Amino acid sequence: MTVTESEPTAKPKEQLKKMSFGDHLDELRRRMIICVSVLFVCVGVMMPFKDKVTHIYTGPYRNMWYKAYEDYVKQMDTTYNEGVGPADPQDRMAAAEYVSPKVLEQILAGDYAKSTELDDTLEFGRPYPSADSSDWPAYKRDFADYADKVRDQLDFLDQYIWNKEREADILSGEFAENHKPNRIFTRGGFELKWTLVAMGGLEDFWTFMAAALLFACIAASPVLVYHVWAFIGAGLYKSERAVIHRAVPFAILLLMTGVAFGYFIMVPYGLYFLTRLMDWAQVTPMFSVTNYFKFFLTLTVALGLVFQLPILMLALQKVGVLKLKMMTDHWRWVVLSFFLISAMLTPPDPVTQLLMVTPMLSLFCLGLLLMWRSEKKAKKAGVLTP
Repeated sequence: MTVTESEPTAKPKEQLKKMSFGDHLDELRRRMIICVSVLFVCVGVMMPFKDKVTHIYTGPYRNMWYKAYEDYVKQMDTTYNEGVGPADPQDRMAAAEYVSPKVLEQILAGDYAKSTELDDTLEFGRPYPSADSSDWPAYKRDFADYADKVRDQLDFLDQYIWNKEREADILSGEFAENHKPNRIFTRGGFELKWTLVAMGGLEDFWTFMAAALLFACIAASPVLVYHVWAFIGAGLYKSERAVIHRAVPFAILLLMTGVAFGYFIMVPYGLYFLTRLMDWAQVTPMFSVTNYFKFFLTLTVALGLVFQLPILMLALQKVGVLKLKMMTDHWRWVVLSFFLISAMLTPPDPVTQLLMVTPMLSLFCLGLLLMWRSEKKAKKAGVLTP
């Protein structure tokens, strides 16, 4: 009797649960009702916390404001050092007030009695001569010019002293929280407002509602992701679900990293760049709450998507659009494109451009690493890569 070996049987294909079109619609409607209900509850929870919600999404604006104010104080220091008069601000203020038109007229008449007080107060550097001396014409001319320069600083000195006395409190946030922030403009002369501006009565309310919905989506994301996945995953095979299980946590991590990068770095620097472009003598910087929120939302979401670059590179490799060799052979063009994009989106200084291009290069390198691992695993399994 001859025994024949049986042919190896193929592994049976996984059977998916069959549902009619109507069943799919019912399932979709049920999960949408759950998701919308959860979102509605989360938005309702956000409503009593308007101040905190507003404080969160205006955070990048305040970071930009601090940076702009710090530059303003540094510019005031430069202007002060280029000015004339005593070195101490209070002494220079006293000197500017001392040289009033009436006092200056007496000094230039040549018979000013308080010459010692004059030299001590103004620190002109030359003693007060008598009117009949040979030094008097030159002294009179030079002192008149010096006195005019000292007196012209009076308004600036008032703002300078006010800012220097409160600089630490302002940059720490204590001044704006405990005092009227408008004084930074009225007394300090800094024109960029501490707060955003609502152009219409409902502008702030609708912006808050949009922000509350955004934060509600974040708070409800575990429930939303679960129901989206439960609806889509039912139509996928086990191997396909395994791929998504591995990719989704990594994609969420990259998304959060991109949003955080936009929130803490790119939005403040983007706003700062816009204010730097303005000529404050002709255009007063003022940001409405709606335009700011659109800028904030667009940039953070865009960066969250940009940070998906490694996963996109890996997915395109899987479908045969990209190859590792092609990316490594043309890496110079990729790097050049990153620098061009960075130059267009950032202020014209190397530090900010590097802040933009560094994460892009890091993501590109991470994408190459993932493509290399995928190709290595495919070769090890004996599968030809596309």
